[in-house]
Amino acid sequence: MTALDTDTDDNIIMISYHSIEAVIILLFIVEIITYKYAFKEMYFHNKFNVVNLILTITIILFLVLDIFITNKHISILLRIRGVMRLFHVPVILENIKSHIRQQRGLNIMDSPYLEVDKPNSEQVIEILLRMSE
Repeated sequence: MTALDTDTDDNIIMISYHSIEAVIILLFIVEIITYKYAFKEMYFHNKFNVVNLILTITIILFLVLDIFITNKHISILLRIRGVMRLFHVPVILENIKSHIRQQRGLNIMDSPYLEVDKPNSEQVIEILLRMSE
């Protein structure tokens, strides 16, 4: 194998790697847009959404820099974005749990039947009777 063939193989591998990474980042962007559309202004009230947005923007920036910078040392440093992608998993899981908790809390607290935060048994019976009407 000649040096030219090795360079071509390396380029094909890097193009494939960057293409796969771009698809993963695109999924992150779709996730952010979906959450933003669903929660509107409340999106930025959740700290995990903000962390997710910052991670995604940083990963995109590092990918673009890695593609256009030819310095090997900087390119290796920019590959830390692979570790950053791993941070998305707990952020996404916590984000989902947080939204579920938030929705459950809003549904309970928005109930017109509750007069206090913790209903007693009489209030529970009253709520059930009103719901059955």
